[in-house]
Amino acid sequence: MPHFSDLGLSAPILGALAAEGYTAPTPIQFQAIPPVLGGRDLCGIAQTGTGKTAAFALPILERLATVPRRAAPHTCRVLVLSPTRELASQIADSFRVYGAGMPLSTAVVFGGVPIGPQRQKLTRGVDILVATPGRLLELTDTRSLTLSSVQVLVLDEADRMLDLGFIHALKRIVKLLPRQRQTLLFSATMPRPIAALAEDYLTDPVKVVVAPSATTVERVQQGVVFVPSDRKRDLLATLLRDPVLERVLVFTRTKHGADRVVRHLVGAGIEGAAGTAIAFCSDEERPYLRDIEKLTRCSLRAIPSKIPAARNDSIERQAKAMLPRDAGLASRQASARGRTTPAPQPATAVPPAQRPARWRFVSGVLAPRVVNQT
Repeated sequence: MPHFSDLGLSAPILGALAAEGYTAPTPIQFQAIPPVLGGRDLCGIAQTGTGKTAAFALPILERLATVPRRAAPHTCRVLVLSPTRELASQIADSFRVYGAGMPLSTAVVFGGVPIGPQRQKLTRGVDILVATPGRLLELTDTRSLTLSSVQVLVLDEADRMLDLGFIHALKRIVKLLPRQRQTLLFSATMPRPIAALAEDYLTDPVKVVVAPSATTVERVQQGVVFVPSDRKRDLLATLLRDPVLERVLVFTRTKHGADRVVRHLVGAGIEGAAGTAIAFCSDEERPYLRDIEKLTRCSLRAIPSKIPAARNDSIERQAKAMLPRDAGLASRQASARGRTTPAPQPATAVPPAQRPARWRFVSGVLAPRVVNQT
């Protein structure tokens, strides 16, 4: 079995790994660390949870330590781009843990929080900067950060960044970077757009693939309709008018594509169902509630609580009672208790686009089961 000591890592990093209980590298780490240490560009295809963060963090820390120099003010030596603030924070934490015995600085920047403290962190320069694309451009646009000194660029979860519509931001960022750099790209999948991105950004890269082959659910019938791109949305609207399709999930490649589909369906007279959303919020979660209200620009109406805190089944029962009841469900529940209720009277047929939401209780949170929600 291979060990981290076989990969050419220095004593401080090996000590940090031992302190965390890591002894044997994962496949992505074992295959990626040596070429990255050698300065090669790399394209890694690996699922989340395979240890890919250490696959790029460990050799980057090792290379930075071999050239001990301070970053210039308002610059960084390593730039790691991440699609979400949560992942960015996790990556930054990993760099700090693995580099605990090294005099290297790490900072993380992302949107949704005040930009002032993040500007302050960059004043003296940092060795490693982990960022989401949007906030990074805000900092470069205001000259709080320059990318001219970046030696290593990491694109983590590149497929998610494209799904979230960051392709234009990535193109802007790359233009600000020096041509002579090491670039590492990691993605869970390798669709054509990611292959094109790798071809544009990487130079003679080493390719490491450890992701399992994609599989489909056996009971799901697979089909394809060949249709010109400009007719796809018309075809979707036609399919959604079929009363057989009561609940539909529509997947698009990007969030911008999703917006276009929604606008087209609304124009075709197909709306998502109305409903009620209720959030359960404890005292310690009130800051998150304020963040939600700030993001949605909508104040949530406080509902008086009449729920005892003693029993979970009572909480669920009373929470359900706050919502519109499904007549068929009520009948089945009553029958199960040995009582009967009158069968609901036949109602006038309602077009699919106008049917109301139905509800289910999932893990203690009320979630809508929306008819014809796209």
